[in-house]
Amino acid sequence: MRENAKVKLIPAHKKETHLIDAGIYVRVSTARAEQLRSLSSQVSAMTRYIYSRENWILKDIYLEVGSAKTGSSRREFTRLLDDCNSQQIEVVVVKSLSRFGRDNVEVIESIRALVSAGVTIYFMEEDIDVDASYPEWELSLRSAVNQSENEHRSENIKMGLRFRAESGESGLYRKPSFEYIIRTMYKETGNIEASFSSKMIATIDANMPIWDRYVMQNLCLELKGKTKEDQLDCAVGLYDQMVAWYGDFLKTENGRDCIAEFDKTLPGYTWMSDVKKIDFYLWSIRV
Repeated sequence: MRENAKVKLIPAHKKETHLIDAGIYVRVSTARAEQLRSLSSQVSAMTRYIYSRENWILKDIYLEVGSAKTGSSRREFTRLLDDCNSQQIEVVVVKSLSRFGRDNVEVIESIRALVSAGVTIYFMEEDIDVDASYPEWELSLRSAVNQSENEHRSENIKMGLRFRAESGESGLYRKPSFEYIIRTMYKETGNIEASFSSKMIATIDANMPIWDRYVMQNLCLELKGKTKEDQLDCAVGLYDQMVAWYGDFLKTENGRDCIAEFDKTLPGYTWMSDVKKIDFYLWSIRV
């Protein structure tokens, strides 16, 4: 067949695919062997995840091995932030919220800095993508849960068990009260350990609230007294007021709505007591 000279063949044009530059941020608190093994496994898992995503490429890995002390430098995070600001990184992959900082404040500040640079952060354990549209209160709540669990899992449980196992005829010894613990601590140390005493009680009984400065501020409660003995008596009275407030609030429609919203937002933590859920709400609200 004679070729038609009027027909012009146009080669197919392949549409270019935009590749997304991804970075991995990993943090461990010490250079101990077990921590370094954890670091290695984290990097391996996140690398596999990145290569499982279509159009994602691994641009860099930021390994933070540092002190757990607040205020210590975070050179690798600073390098990551610089790369995000210069648009070299579009997505940051992190194992979990708890790995993103030493405490809730640092976690939220770190997220703010990266989101402001225009990147998205993917937290593998929580399976959430965080960008500028993600509600910060939810992040604060998730981070608060993680921080609280990490802080009190070991020491508080040990001391709680010791109090519970303490022998004696009095029921007070079998189930110590806030007043018993705070007065005992004052007798032994000379310090008014209101927060610590409440955490001990909350370890034993999850339906008891935790004394925290943000919770106290939100409930408009303030420790007063000219002498330490006056402050001690005041602390006992304030804690009784806290317990009463939680009981009354949970009976209200607003209280029930807060519990429902918590369970909807964090379905993995529905096992927590209602008092603990309200604790986290109050803790996350900074006045």
